[in-house]
Amino acid sequence: MAGAAKKWAIGCGIGCGLFIIIAGGIGTCGYLGVKKITDRADDLEASSEALVEAYGEPGEFTPAADGAIPAYRLELFLAIREDLAETGGELAGILETLDGEGSGGVIAKVKAGLNLVPGIFDFVEARNGVLMERGMGLGEYTHIYTVAYYAWLEKDPADGPGFDINSEDEGEGAVHWGVGDDDEGDVRQRREQKLRRYLHDVQRRMLDNQLTAAEGRAVDEAWLAELRAEDARMDDISRRLLWEDWVPTPVGDSLEPFRVRLEESYTPLTNAVEMGLVDVD
Repeated sequence: MAGAAKKWAIGCGIGCGLFIIIAGGIGTCGYLGVKKITDRADDLEASSEALVEAYGEPGEFTPAADGAIPAYRLELFLAIREDLAETGGELAGILETLDGEGSGGVIAKVKAGLNLVPGIFDFVEARNGVLMERGMGLGEYTHIYTVAYYAWLEKDPADGPGFDINSEDEGEGAVHWGVGDDDEGDVRQRREQKLRRYLHDVQRRMLDNQLTAAEGRAVDEAWLAELRAEDARMDDISRRLLWEDWVPTPVGDSLEPFRVRLEESYTPLTNAVEMGLVDVD
């Protein structure tokens, strides 16, 4: 939903206090314990750093030189998605309520607003923990997520609730999530632009890694030419996503046996959190 019916402003500042404000005549509805949130933020930072230490920055990941995503890695990706289904479902419920689609009226929205930031923390912490436990870095997870969902299944990168959920650096370690009453089309456009800006840079680095690996091996010349062509397209087109025009045969063939399960594992409402809160240097 969009327009005047959605007048919400939700924010949190880590280091300068956490607050949640419900606007539109309701007024300030609550404050969360700053220490609890800062402790959780520290834990989240630690788990993110542990992933980077174990697997490198997302852009350091190298996809397979021959283009195929190994079946056992796709199985692992889907197992991770299944592990995150409960926490992701809880976050999706919060977002749905704030988006005006849930039941319960104003009280339900107030409760959802109070649970939004903890719900985001819960999900990202769970994701980091499952990735570490299962043995997959954030780079590989991001690569499979974006290629399978955006390029191959043609999911919309703008997917998410009809309001902004943005993490913004406000100095001194502050992070802010904003929920406003902007037109939903404008919200989705901003979301897609932000996601494309981030992913374009990360995917270019991954593609460069893949091309280097392919050039060092005896791979099919046609595939090598396709990698070089896509590398040139990524250089020429700002905010282009990897393989967004069409998915090459080696990639598509490796994904096809998992089509139904990949479709079932995608959650549009949490997409903004899935890719929007990824740390990258």
